[in-house]
Amino acid sequence: MRIALAALAVGLVTVLGGGVAANASRSEFSPYIFQVAWSPNGNWLVFAEYGSTGRFSISVVRLDRAVQRRIRDGLYLGAWSPDSKHIAFIDDSVPGAPTTWIVSANGLGLRSFNGLFQDWSPDSRSFLVTRRSRAYAAELYVVDSQTGASRFLAEGGGADWSPNGTRIAFTGPIRHNACFSGESRIFSVNVDGTDRRQLGGDGTPWTLQSIVGWAPDSSRLAYYESFPACDFPPTRATFIVPADGSRQSTEIGHGADLVAWSPGGRRFAVREREDDRLKIVTPDGATTTTFPSATGREFGWGPKGGSVVFSAGDEIGYGSTERIYTARANGTGRPRLLGVGTHPTWSALGWIAFAKRGSCTDGGERVYVERPDGSRFHVLSRCKPTG
Repeated sequence: MRIALAALAVGLVTVLGGGVAANASRSEFSPYIFQVAWSPNGNWLVFAEYGSTGRFSISVVRLDRAVQRRIRDGLYLGAWSPDSKHIAFIDDSVPGAPTTWIVSANGLGLRSFNGLFQDWSPDSRSFLVTRRSRAYAAELYVVDSQTGASRFLAEGGGADWSPNGTRIAFTGPIRHNACFSGESRIFSVNVDGTDRRQLGGDGTPWTLQSIVGWAPDSSRLAYYESFPACDFPPTRATFIVPADGSRQSTEIGHGADLVAWSPGGRRFAVREREDDRLKIVTPDGATTTTFPSATGREFGWGPKGGSVVFSAGDEIGYGSTERIYTARANGTGRPRLLGVGTHPTWSALGWIAFAKRGSCTDGGERVYVERPDGSRFHVLSRCKPTG
């Protein structure tokens, strides 16, 4: 699954502590953090900031804090490679000509590639980008991460590589009308572009479909459906569909967002916009657990899928007070309050990272890591602290 943001996290770094790399000088402004993502192995964390300079900046920090490095301004986070060795970023500052940047986990060796980043291959050797054709249609390409060689795959975008590495799913247009967005469906192809299958259902005319992510075993795919396409804002629902092309979709949330497969694929998380509650459901659409998430917009699974971390608050916006909770996914016991913060994400090594508002001068933020039981708590990123 991409991320998301995604919506994302084997070796253990022994002791938290140590110096910071020489080029990790203190920021000249107090940042507002808006993205936090662990590497899949849990040893590195990348975070994106927005500060008084009016530009976004990307930094990476190692769990033991021995390395913290600002990578470059003006980039957006794409995704960690599955082997945790590289990070993909997006630069869309040139209209119609986005660039994908790939950098090593330690923030060094930045390289650029033509096209808008979509997803990594499971073996981390290739990645997907979209480029605009002369007819201004999106075209999907597979790019070799070492040589930069690319090959055309299909017309479409919003692509996601299956975890088993055999299929690539993407959103493809099927027809256009006076509506500015036309109509689209979810398709998949083999890695060589053969055996094209339509996956998204055809239940409602003039709908837009976009990928949420593959199930961990690659047998199913979750997707959003926005309908009708010409309405603004559109009504959105979440579906799960088999990967065999039967198009037997199951709706698991109407008007829902914030969705993610559990690590084992036995559960799914959705947030219903109508009642602002976070729900854990099975792939057949049955609700098993409900949490009062209020306006919480962020969510993450624990490494084994038995627990969740989520934010909840009473307002939406920079001035809101959001709190971070952990809870058992089966609903037993009471959620545990970790504290005030945003962007919670759980690593493969068991640490929960989050941004803490007001922890820097001028209301800026730093990244903290904490054990789910509160037994250990550390500052992971730097800024000029309050006081």
